[in-house]
Amino acid sequence: DSSACNYDADATDDGYCDYAEENYDCGGNCLNDADQDGICDEVEAWVTEQCSNVLEQITAALANGEYCGEGTIWVPEWNECIAIPSCFGDLDNDGTRGTSDLLLLLAVYDTSCPQEFGCTNPVAENYDPTAQFDDGSCIIVVDACDNLTSVSYNGVDYSLVVIGNQCWFRDNLRTPDFTNGEAIPEITVGFDWYTAGTQDAPARSVQANDEANAAGYGYLYNGHAVLDSRGLCPTDWHIPSDDEWMTLEMELGMEEAVAQTSGDRGTDQGEQLKSSPDDVPAWNGTNAVLFDGVPGGSRFSFGSFTGFSTTSLMWTNTPQGSSLWSRELTSSNALIDRKLSGDSYGASVRCLKDQ
Repeated sequence: DSSACNYDADATDDGYCDYAEENYDCGGNCLNDADQDGICDEVEAWVTEQCSNVLEQITAALANGEYCGEGTIWVPEWNECIAIPSCFGDLDNDGTRGTSDLLLLLAVYDTSCPQEFGCTNPVAENYDPTAQFDDGSCIIVVDACDNLTSVSYNGVDYSLVVIGNQCWFRDNLRTPDFTNGEAIPEITVGFDWYTAGTQDAPARSVQANDEANAAGYGYLYNGHAVLDSRGLCPTDWHIPSDDEWMTLEMELGMEEAVAQTSGDRGTDQGEQLKSSPDDVPAWNGTNAVLFDGVPGGSRFSFGSFTGFSTTSLMWTNTPQGSSLWSRELTSSNALIDRKLSGDSYGASVRCLKDQ
């Protein structure tokens, strides 16, 4: 046979033919070895496939707790193996089962075993899989935004952020309608804005009467729209009160006594609320808590616009006389100004989730 390694053209009988091993030549060299590592490509492919299959099996087994080490048991709720006693009957843990262990057993013989109390809720932070009875100690973290990252309202998606125990809109409100669906009058002419204020009529506008500013900065609403019983924010949301703004400020590190004063207050709380230079729209803050405060400016009661790109004036729902408490952030400092703004002013609105 001419294909045999010991083929002899002069042989006169069949004799014994010696053939090369599959994938090798008669010299023991790989027929195919693309990476020249001495391992035939066919063998290398087979080994890789087998190793991959074994790895998948081991990984699945580990995930199911099938390979817990000696002296351990798998706890699926914890997704890990935990140690179990290795010497049952060694009650004094001295490594032997002796007289002292027997005396300990006799001391409690014929008495009831203590019942294991603890947190039995698997979703709690302090869940105890060994507990038989719930003792009311479960600690369940409640997300202020109910695990939502956005809400849709009147055709606009608003991003959400949890700060402390509060859930805030990350965007300024830009609804053209009250919560009940009735339209909020849009007023562009300065004198008409002034007239609406004198008549205690709700009104809205967009900075500089340029609708292109609405997407990034929202609408400006006068104080009469803020206090209107028809509401501005979605159902289950509201314009935050002066006290709720203080709660936010104290969460950011402002002292309570400082929060209750007026004027520029705090240290860097305003900077934490302002958007950063990398955000869109950009500002000169750190945006440390992802509040995304933007410099949408405001509108004077007599109708002219001011502060665009340098200030952010935001309403509370807390009136005092013919004014409402408000908060102002500015480019010139890192503080938060608590002040009274006339109810005919135009300012931005942030919505806060009901608790």
